[in-house]
Amino acid sequence: MTMLDIAAAREALLAARTSGTPLKALPTGSEPTDLEGAYAVQDALVDALGRRTVGWKVGATNDAAQQMLGVPGPIFGRVLEGTLFTSPGEVPMSLFTNPPLAECELGFELGADLPASAAPFDRATVLAAVRAVVPTIELVSHRYVGTAAEVGGIRLVADNALAAALVVGPRNDPSVASTLPTAEVALELDGAEVARGDGSAVLGDPVEALVWLANELAARGLQLHAGDVVTTGSCTGLTPLLSGVTARNDAGPLGAVQVVVR
Repeated sequence: MTMLDIAAAREALLAARTSGTPLKALPTGSEPTDLEGAYAVQDALVDALGRRTVGWKVGATNDAAQQMLGVPGPIFGRVLEGTLFTSPGEVPMSLFTNPPLAECELGFELGADLPASAAPFDRATVLAAVRAVVPTIELVSHRYVGTAAEVGGIRLVADNALAAALVVGPRNDPSVASTLPTAEVALELDGAEVARGDGSAVLGDPVEALVWLANELAARGLQLHAGDVVTTGSCTGLTPLLSGVTARNDAGPLGAVQVVVR
């Protein structure tokens, strides 16, 4: 069995970030063939970047996304220091190797740790650790040539699961978590609505994505910490966001999130 060259994959992904030039492929012998290998590369990449993890993103939280990316279930990536913004946010284009895609999402801010030693976690335990419910806009981008579907989920996980920037809106009382399956969001670009969805697009309920993440991290010896922000997956699909265009997530009673990339 050939050993995965994690160091070579890490260095190629780091170089793509530095140069701004997308990769056609990872070097021979460093291409992960399963999610275990992909997360090993992600771990090495994040360690090499040397930036504190301030949150987490969950992706592929519906059947259509999983089929598009060729993964059997949800995936996760880290939100790193310097990529988390508060609405109204202005995000530098330099964070993106490929032009960003905007997603309206629903997320959480934690007020307590969920240590791996306490797993497995049920819904009640995870909700008890939530400090606030937050609408978000995630700006996703990867460091390869091609669309996300062409690149595939395994390579994307290795590249921190498309995590590029996250913009967080108003903090809502945790009690509103019960409304999230039917909470509607609308993506507006320069004031014109271009996409609409609701929380049911995220494993049927964004809380379920948070529970999944807490348990998945624990299984890998990782954990959620107080202060972490977790965004749970797209309710509106992927929409290209051009420089200078204002994107807005109108989440109704939960508030609005706004961002522009320059």
